[in-house]
Amino acid sequence: MATIAPALKLNLRSFEDAPVGAALSGTAIWNTAEGRVESFALIMPVSSRINERLVVHGNLGWIGQPGTDDRHALFWGAQAEFAIHPDLVLMGEVFGTDRGSPGGQAGLRWITDSGRIDVDLLAGHRIDGGSASSLTIGLTIRR
Repeated sequence: MATIAPALKLNLRSFEDAPVGAALSGTAIWNTAEGRVESFALIMPVSSRINERLVVHGNLGWIGQPGTDDRHALFWGAQAEFAIHPDLVLMGEVFGTDRGSPGGQAGLRWITDSGRIDVDLLAGHRIDGGSASSLTIGLTIRR
């Protein structure tokens, strides 16, 4: 099954300007084979730069899953990003809901175009709460 997961994020306060940053993020996961929304989420991420190379993030939010009996869940997550080079970041994260086993993924982020574009490649386990393993390719474009 292939999915597409567009997301929007509104920075409320940058962790570059304050000790702790906060944002609001919304996403929807679209199942391309079945032509329907698998799930959607509203999440509040908080971030802090520990030092020049390490940034940590925490997330808390709500997930909805249309078409299932148990349609709503509390979401949590934690991530660390470690810059191994100015244009290459090692990432690792764990996440889950208030039911079921947690998932996790790790990989690399390549930063290009003067920091305006990120390309992520991640390998994960249980990222959708069920599948044993996955491969994620992510693209972030900043204006």
